[in-house]
Amino acid sequence: MANTAEGGEAGEGQGPEAVCRQCGLTRANLYQDGHMGCAGCYEVFEGEVLHALWRIHGAVDHIGKA
Repeated sequence: MANTAEGGEAGEGQGPEAVCRQCGLTRANLYQDGHMGCAGCYEVFEGEVLHALWRIHGAVDHIGKA
């Protein structure tokens, strides 16, 4: 199992040059295309994903149909 983005196997997710070590996706590619490259990207770019969910939905937790 991959480690978290803090220097673990999945990649280097916290710096400006974040890159997934599993597929090579960079932060710049993520912002340009809007697509993750593999499951490891979700760990590497966790902060970006949570921020986007918060901006779009106003929350990051799913509570079902309202």
